[in-house]
Amino acid sequence: MTIERQIEILAKSALFQNLPMNALAEIAVHGTEHKLQQGQILFNTNELADGMYVVLSGSVRAFRENMDGREQTIHVECVGGTLAEVSVFDGGPYPSTTMAEEDSELLFLAKEDVRRFMHKYPEIALTALAIMAKKLRTVASLAEQLALKDVSQRLAMLLLEEAQRKIRCYEMASPFRCHCRTCNWHRGSARCARLSRAACRNWCSRKSLQSAAIASSFLI
Repeated sequence: MTIERQIEILAKSALFQNLPMNALAEIAVHGTEHKLQQGQILFNTNELADGMYVVLSGSVRAFRENMDGREQTIHVECVGGTLAEVSVFDGGPYPSTTMAEEDSELLFLAKEDVRRFMHKYPEIALTALAIMAKKLRTVASLAEQLALKDVSQRLAMLLLEEAQRKIRCYEMASPFRCHCRTCNWHRGSARCARLSRAACRNWCSRKSLQSAAIASSFLI
């Protein structure tokens, strides 16, 4: 992926969106690109953390796994999303295992570089606090669902969150091709090929909104 495209994605990401273009270019130059195939592990829980990642394409799922192999998804990040930023701040290991949900590209930022950027551009630190607070709320909500809600309510919440995630991913997707899970999960679909880019995204957005409406009906 070109540096120009990396800068474009960084400019849309929640963590770096308030930085000037020269700062984004500096971050992109110091980053290292990683490519993952669908199902490939990026890092495992409690591994030594030496930096964080920004998703450039595709999507990556963070989860925890128990001794029996049962998985609990914590969050899924698509284009512009960040992974392992908490380890940059507390110096601890990676808090979860991450796996590519589809073929993906990521930009790795070393811990030392991220801290240097934060000293140079303090607004990153404030934004990072807001992002981690949001993720903490997500984990708290997940704990509540597991402890207090029945299976049908948890399923409804899952459908609703997945629909909302897809819509966010559409907004971050490349203008040159559709990145949505509906159309691009396995090398695109015939329907996606028949439609214009704008029409394809509109169609997929309607599908996600329909899923959200169905999920909401279970919560009433």
